[in-house]
Amino acid sequence: MINRPRFPFILFRTALIRLLMFGLLWWVLTEGEHPLSLLGLAGVGSAAAVSMSVFPAGTWKWRFGPLIRFIPFFLWQSLLGGLDVAYRALRPKVDVQPEVIRHRLVLQQEPARVFFLWVISLLPGTAAVGLHGDETWVHVLDTDLGDPKKLHDLETRIAELFAEK
Repeated sequence: MINRPRFPFILFRTALIRLLMFGLLWWVLTEGEHPLSLLGLAGVGSAAAVSMSVFPAGTWKWRFGPLIRFIPFFLWQSLLGGLDVAYRALRPKVDVQPEVIRHRLVLQQEPARVFFLWVISLLPGTAAVGLHGDETWVHVLDTDLGDPKKLHDLETRIAELFAEK
């Protein structure tokens, strides 16, 4: 029995998944109209190709169980973030007390850290603004939103997702 490397299969699977994800995103953005347009096919193919060069196959290794648990959390936090922005925008007096807080990272893998920084921006009133070594800076619209417990909770979820725990 010959042991063949699995890399071509992983590369093919990753490319297929990314094509499907970007295709789904295109379909949602166009509200289901013209899913097979030339522009759509070119955009989906280009997005998948760029993502393959920026994040090669096998770079991000997620665990399925934690991913399934992370999706509802992600959607809920995205909704809360959007509602918070809308609430602040519609008030006659904008009530913000912005601050930049420092957070020491526990995550070790670079992809997990990058993902953590991306997701921070979806938490209500927060945005990651810097990363240096094991520390990140987070901009918060209000000092009450800069709860270190929320950042640690998010980091724990991402550690499980990337098999760091």
